[in-house]
Amino acid sequence: MAVSIISTRKEYLCNSDDEKPTENMLSGAFMYEVDTGLTYIYNGDAWTEKRDPAPLAFIELMGIQKDVLERLQTQLEIMNVYLSTLVGDVVEQEDL
Repeated sequence: MAVSIISTRKEYLCNSDDEKPTENMLSGAFMYEVDTGLTYIYNGDAWTEKRDPAPLAFIELMGIQKDVLERLQTQLEIMNVYLSTLVGDVVEQEDL
């Protein structure tokens, strides 16, 4: 197979207050805002901000971790009540 061009993506630089052109733009073109660091992709009709999925996955993971820690805390509180009834005294957190 011969090497073939599969993309003619164009890349542009602008400031955030510059008007982003839409005439004669190819779908898939990139626009980098030099003053904000944001990247936009032209979808054939409009410029849309490119989102990095990694931070979203990290935020979702942190939410899951928080849920697990809250469940663990609830279980520890239940165990504390159970231990308190066994020994007849409240078990303090520093004694665990």
